[in-house]
Amino acid sequence: MPLVKMIPLATLAAVLIMVSYNMSEWRMFKKLLSAPKSDVVVLLSTFFLTVLFDLTLAISVGMVLTAFLFMKRMTDVTDIQGIEMNDDDEDLELLDEELKEALSDEILIYEINGPFFFGAADKFLDSIQSLQGPSKVLIIRLRNVPVIDATAVHALNLLHDNCQRSNTTLILSEVNDSPYKVIKRVGLVREIGRAQVCRQFDQAIDRAKQLIQTV
Repeated sequence: MPLVKMIPLATLAAVLIMVSYNMSEWRMFKKLLSAPKSDVVVLLSTFFLTVLFDLTLAISVGMVLTAFLFMKRMTDVTDIQGIEMNDDDEDLELLDEELKEALSDEILIYEINGPFFFGAADKFLDSIQSLQGPSKVLIIRLRNVPVIDATAVHALNLLHDNCQRSNTTLILSEVNDSPYKVIKRVGLVREIGRAQVCRQFDQAIDRAKQLIQTV
């Protein structure tokens, strides 16, 4: 430290300027401005909050904005779609044509693709409520659902209640291990019925055929 006192402040200022310049990574900053608008908003918000206020506030606001952005993107990638018996699906192609024609008016199939959480629960309920015409069996395929949360389970509970009121049997098909543990822990498996929670699509179809034949 005694030696540092002998270094001119102008020299230390020059060192500080060079260090700041290298840390700024302005070329990368410029490239990031061509990112999607939502990412640019987070970047500029964090940058100006750091300059005008302090780093702690900037990080806090940046984390909140990023969390909302992440939830929106997860909601956007989660897709709910209906599957007709005559659709080009590799699992449906294995069924006999006469069987598909016979089951087309009896079974309704919907598939959820992506994380099934509170951001996608409303989209799911809106899609299901828009169904036209009664069916005896409703199959929900969950093969592309890696995770599920409490709000999504509540949406499935509401769907199950609606199915009971309309004399429709709800079947959950191809439930992955993680979602299965969740719905089992909250008692949804017991409420729907263990026979109505199938690990394979062909098992769900077989179960649907049994239910239709007994009606």
